[in-house]
Amino acid sequence: VTGPLAAMVREARRADEPDLSQARQVWETRETAALAGAVRQLVDRHRRRLGAALEEVRTQQSVLTSMSEGLLAVDLQERVVSLNEAAARILKITGMDAVGRSIQEVVRHSQLQQFVAGLLKAEGMVEEDLVMLDQGEERFLQARGSALRDVEDRRIGVVIVINDVTRLRRLENMRRDFAANVSHELKTPITSIKGFVETLQDGALEDRAQAMEFLGIVQRQAGRLEAIVDDLLRLARIERDHEHQSLEREVQALGPVIESAARQYEPAAKDKGILMEVEVGAALEAAIDAALMEQAVGNLLDNAIKYSPAGGRVCVWTDVNRGMARIHVRDEGCGIAPQHQGRVFQRFYRVDRARSRAMGGTGLGLAIVKHIVLAHGGSVELESELGIGSTFTLSVPLVE
Repeated sequence: VTGPLAAMVREARRADEPDLSQARQVWETRETAALAGAVRQLVDRHRRRLGAALEEVRTQQSVLTSMSEGLLAVDLQERVVSLNEAAARILKITGMDAVGRSIQEVVRHSQLQQFVAGLLKAEGMVEEDLVMLDQGEERFLQARGSALRDVEDRRIGVVIVINDVTRLRRLENMRRDFAANVSHELKTPITSIKGFVETLQDGALEDRAQAMEFLGIVQRQAGRLEAIVDDLLRLARIERDHEHQSLEREVQALGPVIESAARQYEPAAKDKGILMEVEVGAALEAAIDAALMEQAVGNLLDNAIKYSPAGGRVCVWTDVNRGMARIHVRDEGCGIAPQHQGRVFQRFYRVDRARSRAMGGTGLGLAIVKHIVLAHGGSVELESELGIGSTFTLSVPLVE
């Protein structure tokens, strides 16, 4: 009697083992067979439920680990119960060290602490935008939280989903700034054209000399308006080709492309008495769209000539650095102050607005240069000193 009972006790104690492949050693007698069968059924049922629960836990852990959103659970005492890798990454904390500690210890961010405290008192879902400082830069977080309940529907804490929307907010700000800048840039020539046309309609046509002067201004403003629209369309086309990777590139030498761009701006340089020096080194080849690369170099030459003093010098040369073919354009102009150097490649950003417009610039030349180079898998750099000049460097992958 005791032998089978002891075997059944051993079998029951092994019920928490999820491995069902292990052979059973149950000693049965006629008197204990029914009891042994019942115990075996209970153990099998328990093991199946345990296996299903473990699989569900593994699935949930995989889902939480794969989420790009941060998930944070806090109990009624504001202690961290659980968080996934995304939440630890967003909040800049270590996940294992955070569990069991208060939210005030884990996250040194007053807005999030206040959000958790308010959420514990609130009913229903609460959503709020948070702003965090990360090494002096603002990071924008979107937090949504609701009550955390147990199987008996008792409130045991709160669960919070956190999204890092910094990139989205910056894109929104860029879009707003771009819309405002476009409106401002277009409004200036439109207002000028409208004003002079109204003046002509009010009787200025009777004075031929004055009428011709006004018509010349209208023509210049219309030309400026056309240049802005053309540059906007060109920039949009470059960005579209870059995004869809549809830029048509061919492996060819950079020398002829640079020399062709320089020839286009030689007359402008001669008119201003500027010496243009072009030194193209060994035959450097890259996979490029020749027309776009010529335009990028041409935009830099155009700026260099415009902002260089009469009798100055503009230099263009090439070299190789770490598998990148580099094109340098240096001028002897007024230079760019350090606070402006990081922004000159933005659309419509002008260091000196009045001077730039007076020279006929659209404010999009350097933005076009930047996006052309990015579409070629390269980069653009700027070195400048006030009163000495500026050097722009285009880098594109070299083809051996």
